[in-house]
Amino acid sequence: MENEINKFFDYLEYERMLSKNTLRAYKKDLRELLDYMESEALSLKELKVQHLRAYFSYRLNLKLALKAKKKSIGSRTQARKLATIRSFFSFLERRKIIKENPLQSLKNPRFKKPLPSIPTSQDLEKIFSESNPKKQNKSLLESALFWRDKALCELLYSSGMRIAELLSLQFSNLQILPQQIKIIGKGSRERVVFLGSDALQALDKYCHHRKLLLSQAKSENGSDALFLNYRGTALSDRGARFILQKLASELGLTKKLSPHKFRHAFATDLLNNGADIRIVQEMLGHASISTTQIYTHISQERLRSVYRNCHPHSAKNLG
Repeated sequence: MENEINKFFDYLEYERMLSKNTLRAYKKDLRELLDYMESEALSLKELKVQHLRAYFSYRLNLKLALKAKKKSIGSRTQARKLATIRSFFSFLERRKIIKENPLQSLKNPRFKKPLPSIPTSQDLEKIFSESNPKKQNKSLLESALFWRDKALCELLYSSGMRIAELLSLQFSNLQILPQQIKIIGKGSRERVVFLGSDALQALDKYCHHRKLLLSQAKSENGSDALFLNYRGTALSDRGARFILQKLASELGLTKKLSPHKFRHAFATDLLNNGADIRIVQEMLGHASISTTQIYTHISQERLRSVYRNCHPHSAKNLG
C-alpha cells in the first residue's frame, strides 16, 4: 500500500503541483483513513462504500466529541478530507490498482461557507499609521525590524499576496522598486500583483535597513530572501504569523491578525470601491470565480449592517 501512496503524492506534487501546505493536509487526511482501515483489518481492494460511510460516521462522532471539549473540526475540513480520499481512489482506479471506486455513490456534504474575517477600518488605521522609531529611542536593529514589519503589512494589503508568495520574493529582484511584481502562485499559476505608493515607501525604507539584518547571519553569503528574521536568515511562515500576532497585541486590535486577513481586506476593499469581480479574481490568483464571490457577501453584509444601524425604518430602530 505504501507504494501506491507514494505514487499518489508524486502525482499531486509533480503533476497537479499542489503546495506544500496542501500536500501536508492531504497526507494527514489519508493517514487517518489508513489508520481506520488498519483498525478494521481492511485492505484497499476490500473497501466498500459502507465502510467509508462508517468511517465518516466515526469522524463525525469524533468531531462532536472534540466540540464538547471546545475543540473543532470544521465542515470545510470535513469536506477536504472527503476530497482527499475521493482523489486518492480516483487515482487508484485510473491506474487500475482497484476495479471500482467505492466513493462513486457517496455524495459530497453541503456546508455553509463562513464569511472571511477582515480587520476593521480602525484596526487597519492603527496598523498603517506612521510612527518614527527614532522618536521611540529604538536601537538600529529594532528600527530595522520595525521597517520590516511595516513593509510586511503594507505589501500584504497592497498586493493581496498569500504569505507563501510574499516570503518567496527575492531581494535581488526588487532592488529597483517595481510598481508591479510577477509571482508564481498556487498551482504554479503566474500572475502580476501591484504595489501602491505606501507599500513602495515602506519597502524602500525596509530595504535600506535590510543590510543590518543580513549582517546578523552567521553565513558570509547570507540569504537573498527579501524578508529576513532577526538572525539574518529567511523569514518563515511561522515567523511572519508571530510578528502579526505580536503587533495585534501591542496595538490592542479588536480582532486577531493573520497574513490572510490582509488578503481578505484587499479583496473586500476593492469590491466595495467598485472593482469588477473578474479583475479581483485575477489579482487574487483564484482558479474559480466562486472562490472570489465570497467577498461579495462581505460587501453585502456591510451594506446590511449600515442599513440596520442608520436607517430610521430598519428593524433595529423600530420601537
